[in-house]
Amino acid sequence: MTALQRDLNLLVIEDNPGDFVLINEYLAEMTDAVNIHHTKTFAETKTVLQQNSHFDAVLLDLTLPDLSGENLVEQVVQLTGQIPIIVLTGYENQEFGLKTMSMGVADYLLKDEITPFILGKVISYSIERNRVRLSLKKSEKKYRDIFNLSPQPMFLIDIETRTIRDVNDAAIHQYGYTKEEFIGLHLTDIRPNEDIENFERQINEIDQNESQFYNTTVKHQRKNGEVFDAELSTSEITLDGKAMRMALAEDVTEKIKAEREVKQKSDLLAANAKVTGALIKNENWLEALDKTLGVIGKAVDVDRVYYFENHTDPDTGKLLTSQKIEWTAEGIESELDNPTLQNLDTDQFPEIYSILSNKEVFQTLVKDLPESELRDILESQNIVSLLHFPIFVDKVFHGYVGFDDCTKARLWSDEEVQYLQTLGSNIANAIKLRNTTSELKVNEYKFKSMVEEGGDLIEILDKKGNFQFVSPNMEKILGWQPEEVLGKNAFDYIHPDDFDNAKQDFIKVLENKRVDARPFRFKNKNGTWDWLKSSASNLLDDEIINGVLVTASDVTQQKYYNELQRLERDVLEKNALDGSKILDISYQFLEEIENLHSGIRVSVTLVEDGKLSNFCAPTLPKQYLDEIDGIEIGDNTGSCATAAFRKEQVIASNIFEDPLWENYHYLGTKFGFSACWSVPIFNSKGEVTATFAVYYDQPKTPTKYEHNTVERAAHILRILFESEEKEQAEQQLALREKRFKALVQEGSD
Repeated sequence: MTALQRDLNLLVIEDNPGDFVLINEYLAEMTDAVNIHHTKTFAETKTVLQQNSHFDAVLLDLTLPDLSGENLVEQVVQLTGQIPIIVLTGYENQEFGLKTMSMGVADYLLKDEITPFILGKVISYSIERNRVRLSLKKSEKKYRDIFNLSPQPMFLIDIETRTIRDVNDAAIHQYGYTKEEFIGLHLTDIRPNEDIENFERQINEIDQNESQFYNTTVKHQRKNGEVFDAELSTSEITLDGKAMRMALAEDVTEKIKAEREVKQKSDLLAANAKVTGALIKNENWLEALDKTLGVIGKAVDVDRVYYFENHTDPDTGKLLTSQKIEWTAEGIESELDNPTLQNLDTDQFPEIYSILSNKEVFQTLVKDLPESELRDILESQNIVSLLHFPIFVDKVFHGYVGFDDCTKARLWSDEEVQYLQTLGSNIANAIKLRNTTSELKVNEYKFKSMVEEGGDLIEILDKKGNFQFVSPNMEKILGWQPEEVLGKNAFDYIHPDDFDNAKQDFIKVLENKRVDARPFRFKNKNGTWDWLKSSASNLLDDEIINGVLVTASDVTQQKYYNELQRLERDVLEKNALDGSKILDISYQFLEEIENLHSGIRVSVTLVEDGKLSNFCAPTLPKQYLDEIDGIEIGDNTGSCATAAFRKEQVIASNIFEDPLWENYHYLGTKFGFSACWSVPIFNSKGEVTATFAVYYDQPKTPTKYEHNTVERAAHILRILFESEEKEQAEQQLALREKRFKALVQEGSD
């Protein structure tokens, strides 16, 4: 039962009447069984909480008339005790909202992204997590099982000495130490030296707040010296009467890297769109570029950006180049007035110009250059690394844009170079456009300025949301050829659950100049839904663009891994509760997997005495489950029985053509599925104890994400089965001991 399926008592601390009304309406949409108590100030809140502590959850605005920020959060956390707090904040306070989770807050929500569904889900999860946390403190034995079976590294830490008392196998594998080497290590021994100060700060914060539960992201170091990002979740427990901390450390290096790449990509897209718009609208392209160099410089995080233009010496005919414009970061010396950067002979620096003249990018670390005049000049300007990309206009080498790092060595990624080359293409087209006023050239520039071959999707929508222009890479990203969607409405391709948010964001951009839209799902031509993150610029008044310019990037992978990790954590936490039933946990787990991948139905079937036995299938018809119950495992007996027999994955992409299903075609016809694949689930002895199956309504092979989900789900289910088996064995042992003692007592009588 979720939190919103029973009567709720909520305290909403919000001084903005409009925001409170909206929250109230959202809660009313989710359930009519909710009692809301509303306070507008901290003083009023303090009185209410001192008189009544029987709230299920607290919704807290970060800014009240009489208290705000960290002081407000600390005071409310102290007053609420065990009640979960959900912080409500805006985009401008998103970073602080995230920080509050380390101060004892259960979760945070961005006000602009709240929907009835999201609000209900966050309240439900926060209450459930709080219940789990309280139950975990009473379940030391269960904790030990989770500790040993967890696929993620776990540590048992002495609170007083900060030393490691125990680790699981996953930690040994992840960090490279043996168990004997681990025991007794201080926590600073698995942190890089440069992060020790941060470690001490976090420890002091935990001690001062007396936090029972703590979440944060830290730097950890393996035995071989390799440093990685770890998401650390800790909870205080008592073992043998001694206070300990149980810590789970998940390697999130790739996740953080992906998030940074998405943010940088978004910044580059926004910067590129702004520069492109300026180049389109301003008759003087050099002036427009001069005003927007800083936008690009900040987006790519460099110290200096500049533009050199080529020209011919009238006396000698040699190709010369001169710096025209420059932007520098704060604290970096400008070279704009340096006379040595005017009328440079390109033959004097063949290392650079031989590459640029061939339409190639030049990048290097200055320390890697041989001793030369070029290296001397660069070092005199304190340049550590640089990148130049050429500007060609009508196949003529017109000049180049350069980027200098004066404080750090840097090698640019292929994706960063691609974005900057797109900028170069836009500059070249702006120059070309200003050299001619023909309609043909204007249309050509409009097309190329939208990044025809860029890595992200570029669109122009009219004020009704109809596609006016789509970059050719739409086919690569979403499967649609541009001509298939031109003239059609973009909202017809957006997932129904995301439609309202997308529509609201589009209305915002019509009223403002630029909006960073909330992520939404867009229908891929192959029938799946891909997550997109986009920025939109209102250029309806621009005579060339005359529409809303949208730049979008695919964030499906990031969304998928975040949700899958959440599901796995929820399952393991629920399994740790006393009285938790494996069937109930599995049922909810399979339901969530079906929600994660649209268009699939899943089941778990046990293997008992060489036969299939139904265990859990949230959406498959009962009649079908009855039909397959008791089938003997063997070759060519459908997907599940064959997978159990062969002890390997079995895929039937079309059951009506696959010999595995030759005797079972009628099942697909009768129950409406055309494809099925299955993987075996093994116990610790290598025996097949169950199978996990995926069904599709149409002929289909599994995607890489579905493969990954099922492999990880099979591992989680193995943990659940082994945990229950161990618990049953212990119960049987306890029962036998009880009977033995009874017999002994009877004999003595």
